[in-house]
Amino acid sequence: MSFHWRLENPRLMLGVACGFAIGNFIINIAPQAISGLMDTYAFQESEAGLINSIEIMALALVCTLLSPVLHRTDHRKLIVVGTALIIVGNSGAALVAEFTGLALFRGLAGAGAGMILAAAGAAIAAARDPDRLYAEVAAVITISMTVAIFLLADVKEIWGYPGVMVAFGGAALLCVVPMLYLIPAVNPGAEGDRASFLTVLIGPGIFGVFAMLVFSVLESSIWNFAERAAINAGLDEHQ
Repeated sequence: MSFHWRLENPRLMLGVACGFAIGNFIINIAPQAISGLMDTYAFQESEAGLINSIEIMALALVCTLLSPVLHRTDHRKLIVVGTALIIVGNSGAALVAEFTGLALFRGLAGAGAGMILAAAGAAIAAARDPDRLYAEVAAVITISMTVAIFLLADVKEIWGYPGVMVAFGGAALLCVVPMLYLIPAVNPGAEGDRASFLTVLIGPGIFGVFAMLVFSVLESSIWNFAERAAINAGLDEHQ
């Protein structure tokens, strides 16, 4: 019995991975972003956490609202608009220092990331074996985000919260070109409408939504303040 390892679709995998990287950046850098708000602007935990929650909610809401119409939407246009929103949101967040402005700009960046994540997620359907492609993308994202988190420790330590925002914007610019070249504009043959989406959501889909909610609350609530907890325990940024 022989085992032949191969990538499902290297070009599509790279494009989707870039999109997922931007979508996951918000969640994975949450500890640095939250602690950066606290260290740079002396925000309370509740204020910093709320700004981060607004950003993630904007991402989730936009991604969900787009899902019923992705089959008739130009994915590359979504990527361009989403990247533009991220650049504007991150630039604004790097320049303002008060709660309302930061919440507004982070919500804008979250909406942009939601557009990109929706387009990248839909592109998986173009693979011959979507499950395999998703698993490969997940492995790439896990490794790349692990490296990004380590590198952002230096960025946050030297330049504070504005530095983290500039790094996020730079990541978006770095990923936009591969996404535009490697993610198909549409998925041929994809069908769906809002009614069928709501039918799935109200039916069996609601159990999946509830399960993900419980998982996210348990996992993300701990993860978001992991850096702050580590600092309080006596570890440095990199540890």
